[in-house]
Amino acid sequence: MAEILVGYARCSTTSQDVRAQLLALKQLGVTDEHLHTDRGRTGRNRERPGLTAALGAVRDGDVLVVTKLDRLGRSARDLHDIAAELAGKGIKLSIGESIHDPGDPIGPQNCRYCNGGDSSRTTNPGSTAPRS
Repeated sequence: MAEILVGYARCSTTSQDVRAQLLALKQLGVTDEHLHTDRGRTGRNRERPGLTAALGAVRDGDVLVVTKLDRLGRSARDLHDIAAELAGKGIKLSIGESIHDPGDPIGPQNCRYCNGGDSSRTTNPGSTAPRS
């Protein structure tokens, strides 16, 4: 079965416009039927219906796509929890054009959010040395 790209966009207030994020997600290959949004929902609040729908829509081998990491969550703990949920389901995370694959042995080392924000366990892309 081919991987499905599931997109998630979020704006913290109802006065903000989510259209730029939706356009970027479409440019990254997400189709309209796989777009999920939250408006007026802060990233610190895990009670986000759009995020819940997006996480429920992705399956093993699929890709959850966000334009920027802060659209997914605002705290290291929340990002770590979401990353663990995705990894447990075998789901890749695309942040813009960068894909993080939990099945890749190097993947978790390249992804700060997977390490609960511990940058000492994060490597620079293209490098095998830990960041200092």
